[in-house]
Amino acid sequence: RTDEDIAAAVLNRLDWDAAILPDTVTAQVQDGWVSLNGAVDWNFQKDAAALDVRSLLGVVGLSNQITIKPRANAHNISEGIKGALGRSWFFDPKRVGVDVEGDRVRLTGSVHTEHERNLAAMTAWGSPGVAIVENDLAIV
Repeated sequence: RTDEDIAAAVLNRLDWDAAILPDTVTAQVQDGWVSLNGAVDWNFQKDAAALDVRSLLGVVGLSNQITIKPRANAHNISEGIKGALGRSWFFDPKRVGVDVEGDRVRLTGSVHTEHERNLAAMTAWGSPGVAIVENDLAIV
């Protein structure tokens, strides 16, 4: 098989693997040697891509250079939200508290209007790694 045929087979096989999201992995083929590149969320996805490719006809070797995307940690989430709120002229950073536990964010403190309260929640929702926002901001 030609390198072009192998590359097409690799991409087709990866497209059919439900564990691998579309357009996250690319492949280059040279003399039957396949190099996988891209970034995925979990190690099992990286392993699945390699397993998919190894058994294809014409593949003589594999370089799996797929990386795992770093997961956001609580400190990074908290600092990101605090930084975004601090850059906004709507908020006094001393009046808004941000507590993060896992992927859950809790906003505490006080703001002046309902608009500010909603804006703070939208800011928290916009931070990578956030799955739940508890908006306990009081309007004073």
